[in-house]
Amino acid sequence: METAESCHVAANFAGLALEWLRADRACRLLITRNFGVLWANDAAVAELTAGRELELRDDRLMIAESAHQYQLGLAMSAASAGCYWLPCADGQGHFVIQFNMVGDTDDTAVFGLIIRRCGGHRPVPAVDLARLFGLTAGEHRVVRKLLEGLPAEDTAASLGIGIETVRSHIRQVYSKLGVRSREALFQRITSYCV
Repeated sequence: METAESCHVAANFAGLALEWLRADRACRLLITRNFGVLWANDAAVAELTAGRELELRDDRLMIAESAHQYQLGLAMSAASAGCYWLPCADGQGHFVIQFNMVGDTDDTAVFGLIIRRCGGHRPVPAVDLARLFGLTAGEHRVVRKLLEGLPAEDTAASLGIGIETVRSHIRQVYSKLGVRSREALFQRITSYCV
């Protein structure tokens, strides 16, 4: 049986959890299936008001390139949870958009989104992907560069190896992780990034 005191403690924890999410450096949003923004934390508001690839327009999350907006909508319609990889228009990395259906309100699905920008040649903290997925040291180095947003050619130059070696490592990684595309690779491993 719940007491008034236990309800008060639960309410305090809920408030603390909301404050923690609001202050998180990762962009977090609650949106409807048609991209209506119900809630956004400070980081999301900052990213969306910068008006690059992602923006807030008429209380809706908008992606600058409409084809990507359509593809993300399809992904959210097809699965209750997943990941979408959005390349940056300037070619300097990408956004990883993780989505998870968190409930329904008034017959409208509500999704929680976490949006992370990867690229700009900055490292992406992650658990030991090599050990987790059985990658060789070379495959692991290539995956890390891909997570940083580098294309295969720049990865080869950065690591001082040939482009065919990079492509071979990518094929091996795809095989080990059971994926067939860069987007599927990011979807598979981004949940391990912090």
